[in-house]
Formats: sequence, C-alpha cells, structure tokens
Amino acid sequence: MAEKYDSFDLEPQSVIESKMTEIIRAASQSGALGYKIPVVDSYGGQVDDDPEVLVKNSSPAVWVTYVGDSDPGRKLNRPDCALTYLIIVYVRNVRNEKASRFGGSKQAGAYRILNDIKRMFIDQDLGLPIKPFEFVSTRPIYSGRLKGHFTSIYGITFKTRSFLSVLQKKAADLDDFLRLFSTWTIGTEKSEFNFNVRSKNNHE
Repeated sequence: MAEKYDSFDLEPQSVIESKMTEIIRAASQSGALGYKIPVVDSYGGQVDDDPEVLVKNSSPAVWVTYVGDSDPGRKLNRPDCALTYLIIVYVRNVRNEKASRFGGSKQAGAYRILNDIKRMFIDQDLGLPIKPFEFVSTRPIYSGRLKGHFTSIYGITFKTRSFLSVLQKKAADLDDFLRLFSTWTIGTEKSEFNFNVRSKNNHE
C-alpha cells in the first residue's frame, strides 16, 4: 500500500477527518445503521460547552477530531507518522442512564453506536493513501445525569499511518523565504524563536 501514499493534495489530517465524518453521516442517512444520527460533524468543543448548551444538541450525536501524531519514521526515504483520531459519541435518554448506554426499541444506545463505528473503520483505509485504521481504545467521558437528562458520552480512538509531503529543497536552501530571529523577555524568563517569512518579491 505504500505506493499509494503520495496522492494527498491537501494536508492528510484534514482530508482523513473529513472522510471519516462523511462516512458516518452517509451510513446514518442511508438507513444502513437502522437508526439515525442527527448530528455528525467535526468536533468543535461541543462536549466542553455549558451543560445547558450541550443538552440542546440532537441525540445521538457523533463528532470527529484529529488528536495528534507520533512515532515518526521514514519509509522509502519519506517521512511518515502515526495519526490519531478521536470519535466522540453523545447519547441522552429521558428514562435513565442505563438506557442511554443500552438503547431501546426507538433509540440506539451508546454501545450500539460505538460498535457500529468500529465496524466502519477497523482495518479500513477509506480509499485514502493511509494504512488501514487500527482500533486503539474506547473510554467513557461522561456517564450520568446532566441538566435532568440521562447522558452517556464516550470517546473511541483510532490510529493510522500516512506519509507526509516533503519539501523539494532543504529549508536552508529556500530562497523565497526570509529567516527571522527574535527574543523576548517576560519577567525573568527569556525566550528565543526563529521562523520563515515568504519573500514579498515572489508575490508581486
């Protein structure tokens, strides 16, 4: 599969996150799951919202986010790394907290949604230039009563690997960048940083 790895036109993190969101949404809308997930979106801090704001979300809801990367390596003389994604599942039920996890005749519970998401992604590459997803873990984020609603929130983590695009020149040889260096002092702490600024001449 390595030969497919150089086909990303955009940053792999955003492409993969968007594709995962698209697949979950399509599964819900097509009826393949046997239930609807009214909210499927990229995560934007919804679980960190005030409880009164959170419970106004339609239930169930699923949010997808890129967590970070690790374990850099090199294959075929190109850098690759492990990319980690978190899918958050939010379910509330008016009956009791157990029902939010187990579900009922008219609503899917958190456990069913989590298992369906595993089936969607484990050992799948989504047609993208990545290694098939590996399941990492499922963990509870919240389980209990929230503003009068019995609520379960879980996070399910997946990992994949992808090559990163490489510069055609070494950074030191890029003539269209200006290298800047600066220092600043706050109290007794002194910090230094340097960065590249694209040359204005190349855009005139």
